[in-house]
Amino acid sequence: MHLDQLKTGDILLCSYHGPGFLGLFSKAIQYFTQSAYSHVAMVLRDPDFVHPTPSLRGLYVWQSSFERDPDPQDHIANKFGVQITPIETILAEYASPNGTVHVRRL
Repeated sequence: MHLDQLKTGDILLCSYHGPGFLGLFSKAIQYFTQSAYSHVAMVLRDPDFVHPTPSLRGLYVWQSSFERDPDPQDHIANKFGVQITPIETILAEYASPNGTVHVRRL
């Protein structure tokens, strides 16, 4: 599926099989949940309902994670928990040679 086909509400199911902390953490989540996936995010396209300014245009995801970059909604950096993240961030992390991202439509 191409990025231009994603809609608000689409679900991204992610797994990571690479080295480092993310790899170990993902393997632990998959082991204890008996799931093929270690992370989930919901797509937001032009989420003007969250922040009514033209600054939030494009594709974002709602996810629970730790991100060093500022949250586009409240501009808080080094945030842990549910937040809005540009979709490029999650794709760079999971849609690599060491990871996979599957799309599920509602």
